[in-house]
Amino acid sequence: MRVFVSGATGFLGGQLALRLAEAGHEVHALCRSKEKAEAIRHQHIKVFYGDLLDIDSLRTGMESCEQVYHLGAVAGVWLRRNQRYREVNVNGTRHILDLAMVLGIRKVVVTSTAGVFGPSAGSTLNETSVRSVGLFTEYERSKASMEQLVKTFVRRGLHVVIVNPSRVYGPGVLARNNATNKLIGWYLRGRWRIVPGDGKTIGNYAFVDDVINGHIRAMEKGRSGEQYILGGVNLTARGLLDALAEVIGKKRWLVGVPFPMLRCMGLCFLSIAKLTGGVPLFTPDWIEKYAHDSALSCVKAEAELDYRITSLSEALQLTIEWLLQESVK
Repeated sequence: MRVFVSGATGFLGGQLALRLAEAGHEVHALCRSKEKAEAIRHQHIKVFYGDLLDIDSLRTGMESCEQVYHLGAVAGVWLRRNQRYREVNVNGTRHILDLAMVLGIRKVVVTSTAGVFGPSAGSTLNETSVRSVGLFTEYERSKASMEQLVKTFVRRGLHVVIVNPSRVYGPGVLARNNATNKLIGWYLRGRWRIVPGDGKTIGNYAFVDDVINGHIRAMEKGRSGEQYILGGVNLTARGLLDALAEVIGKKRWLVGVPFPMLRCMGLCFLSIAKLTGGVPLFTPDWIEKYAHDSALSCVKAEAELDYRITSLSEALQLTIEWLLQESVK
């Protein structure tokens, strides 16, 4: 089968493209960088250079394809122009879906984020949860708008499934935007010494192989117009760090840093980035997001997609082995 993948050099998109190619599919991969495209070199992958705002390159890549996996997005912690999130994540998705209808593509899977569901506030979020507070970041706002756009195309008859990964980690590309992989690497090297707040804030951590499998299952089994949370294990910040310590066999000395202090630090990082043109380590908006619990349920994906979650110890072990291999290259 001929399949189009946007974001094919990203952390998820690259591994998905290779997985599909290994399964014998002919993959049309949308890439912006020739250098990054080397990472997905495969006899069954044909690279098309362009981006989500270049309709001609999208059309060329999507023509004759039967399925589309749309993972391409702007996902940085901060951009100098906030409008860029909407331009790429919303308008780029509109271009993909418009062309899918014109070209008669049978199925589309669109990657969003579990962040759109909001804080769990003592409960566990699922696909029907109603957000209790506003969206925290421009990235989340763009993804929420993108989901609303997708639903308009579903009403027009296009088969589209939305998947909502949580905090994904594991072997792959060393992406600067992957906060969990960076944290694991820093802890492994003894460079991570803080616990956010009191360490009791809950997040959901998903292993990359599970999320890739979830994308493929969503294409095979997902119902049009439906959303599926592709998550993993619900853990407190302290729980994640303790699990890391157990896997590497060494417990690091850590100090708790109150969230108000982290917000001030984020403001400083942001101010410096605006002056220098760099990228802040984090911003006040992202600290606000991580100050809230985000416990997630994958019951729907497990029931309808046969989604499976790798054990935390196994996933962390595989991630650490990969990071150690990367450090000696």
